[in-house]
Amino acid sequence: MGLVYITGISGVGKSAVCHQLKRRGYAAFGTDEDGISAWYDSNGHLVDTPPRDIWRTHDWQTTHSWRYSRERLEHLAARAADATIFVCGSAANENEVWDLFSQVICL
Repeated sequence: MGLVYITGISGVGKSAVCHQLKRRGYAAFGTDEDGISAWYDSNGHLVDTPPRDIWRTHDWQTTHSWRYSRERLEHLAARAADATIFVCGSAANENEVWDLFSQVICL
């Protein structure tokens, strides 16, 4: 039992794995779809997600980063004390939350 992190580079299939886990009855969360990650500015402040054509630009990504909410992951980790919960995604600050996961799977 524990919190299992499924990660990998963009396009590798993290969302597809998450979908299949959910379809098979597992507790699985996509970090993008389920609000576990969000955009933050260079000062560490949460910002609203702009339209895709903006956040995909070099200028935006130079001054912003896609980061995990430690608080939301801590909540899932507490729930995972009695069950296995999967978290599927990647973010710029994943090194800050490694301690919350019992296992890491890199696709």
